[in-house]
Amino acid sequence: MSEPRKTLLINLISCNGFNVGKAIRIGRRFLAADWRVVLSMNIEAVKLLDPAVGKELCPVAGKPLMSLVKAFQVDGGRVLVGTECLSLAGMGEDQLLPGMELAKFPVMEEILGQPGTRTMTW
Repeated sequence: MSEPRKTLLINLISCNGFNVGKAIRIGRRFLAADWRVVLSMNIEAVKLLDPAVGKELCPVAGKPLMSLVKAFQVDGGRVLVGTECLSLAGMGEDQLLPGMELAKFPVMEEILGQPGTRTMTW
């Protein structure tokens, strides 16, 4: 009998390029190791959905921050966006990119309730 896949929840609270780059790099490494990885964009991280912020370059990768998030999704990562944080940033659901979901309580409860779930914050 095989072990169930482990889950990593990355709580991204910053839109700072170093934080975003590090969170995405570690998330992609865990995806490559066959973990389920969820990136939860909260607090200031929701500002990445603003095209002016999302196109800022990662200081390490040299690529636009939002392109790193999209590559994470292509690799199989799940992206959630904090509902209240989005509202507090003056943005709406219409600014979510394809494949992104609102981080409503039932979704978060399901993720955090899975055995073996780990969390990291940037």
